[in-house]
Amino acid sequence: MQIKNKYKKFDNFIFDLDGTVWRWTNLIVDGAERVFEFLKKENKNYYFITNNTSLTLNGYVKKLKIFGIEAEPSQIFNPTLVAKRIFKGKRVYCIGEGIKNDLKQAKIELTDNNPNVVLVCEDRKISFEKLNKAVHFIYNGSKFYKVACGGKWIMGNSFILGSGAIANAIETCIGKEGILIGKPSEYMMKIIPKLKGKTLIIGDEIHSDIIFGKKLGFSTLLVLSGVEGIIRNLNKKYYPNFIEKNILRIIK
Repeated sequence: MQIKNKYKKFDNFIFDLDGTVWRWTNLIVDGAERVFEFLKKENKNYYFITNNTSLTLNGYVKKLKIFGIEAEPSQIFNPTLVAKRIFKGKRVYCIGEGIKNDLKQAKIELTDNNPNVVLVCEDRKISFEKLNKAVHFIYNGSKFYKVACGGKWIMGNSFILGSGAIANAIETCIGKEGILIGKPSEYMMKIIPKLKGKTLIIGDEIHSDIIFGKKLGFSTLLVLSGVEGIIRNLNKKYYPNFIEKNILRIIK
């Protein structure tokens, strides 16, 4: 097996994770780890980008390794990297999971008392109390940020509540949208390093992955293994350069 000819021209491959590489509890398709083995064999660079912050950056490296995919923290991009940059010196009320540990390590103060910033991320222990605190702080002048707009998060063979849905509950109450720091925001664009050669971004969501790739001037590959599943009435401006059933179709 080898990389398909139409993808051989790319030097860098940036993969979304949820719905693209995995369904959190298992790989998106049996044998998906082979894609990265072949990329490495042919001296291609690969990276991972996600709006999910439920794990620390090192946590993502460990999770990938469980599935047989080798990676270093420098190959992982997510809104944690944005938050560490823009919230220095700020007091942050964070609804989230793994990101909290990374922010603490970056010496960013996490608080539930008079914060400068409210940040909404994935939280599988979300509660009325947490939401109500966020609303209270925003009404009292805290700036409101969110890591994603997506309302659902793929897990196994079903979906669970995504951070976008959590943020939307707050937005409905306060009557304004949170500032997006994940894909496809300008904030997220700034954490992508300058890569030599041609780059392909691969993802399962048009309004985050594909639009993000196009904004960066990269070629785009939409996989139908996650959120989208099928394309209908898509604006030509956002149409991906390639479409595949899943990432295993990158090799033949």
